[in-house]
Amino acid sequence: FKEVNRILVPGGVVAYYSVHFPTVLLPEEEEKGKQLNNIFWEYLDSRLEPYWPVNAFDGVKIGSRNRRDYYVNGINAPFAETKIDESISYDREVTLTELARELDTYGGAVNHREVKGDNAADDMMREFIARSKKVLDTESNEFKVTTRNSFYVVMKRKTL
Repeated sequence: FKEVNRILVPGGVVAYYSVHFPTVLLPEEEEKGKQLNNIFWEYLDSRLEPYWPVNAFDGVKIGSRNRRDYYVNGINAPFAETKIDESISYDREVTLTELARELDTYGGAVNHREVKGDNAADDMMREFIARSKKVLDTESNEFKVTTRNSFYVVMKRKTL
């Protein structure tokens, strides 16, 4: 924030944002949607937990559940006045294949692939799809579900 402090006028605001990992929904079958979301988060919270990256600047592991807290409270901006906007979200339709591909791009999954290798990572994604299909009672990898993607914007004001 040294450069931000240098160029930001007194009373000016710096803003930064990130996204929560999605909530998986099946609007027409709420109970199956909850089960599918639990499977998705099991991978984020348990299977990938050892592989979430550590921030090189402060040594904090940024995992599946602490992202918001880290962005709001862990990033030490030199400005005390803080506002958080969590009103931004959107829903999108994805197939199970697309959801698995997305899961495979998260930092924990990328590190898992690097440590355990492509075969183990591909097996984990296939397992995720198979478990999801079982809950949804479908044979199709192209079965469509909805993900809710929610953002948070952290705004900090420089004192006058």
